[in-house]
Amino acid sequence: MSKIEIEVKCPYCGSNEIVNHGKNEQNKQRYLCKNKICKHQTFLLDYSDKGRQPEIKNLILKMSINGSGIRDISRVLEISPTTVIETIKQAEQIIKNVNINLLEKNEKKV
Repeated sequence: MSKIEIEVKCPYCGSNEIVNHGKNEQNKQRYLCKNKICKHQTFLLDYSDKGRQPEIKNLILKMSINGSGIRDISRVLEISPTTVIETIKQAEQIIKNVNINLLEKNEKKV
């Protein structure tokens, strides 16, 4: 029986410099990104919690910046409101910078 190899890329930086990095409590394979400029070190391919997926976190931030409320985001993405709040708190500085940049652009137009 031959092993099946799958190409794994980092979901954060897109690098293919990936090595196995043990298993988590649910016995799922963890991976380590060896790219020096990548902000994240480890990741999973199959998250058991939908709210931990990088794509979902990006959607939470986009929806928040566009004015969606916490309950609205959790309902649309089918995740916990607590997860939405945690993600927004973690990215608070990014959101503040976006809002400041938008205000500056609007002031220039006026």
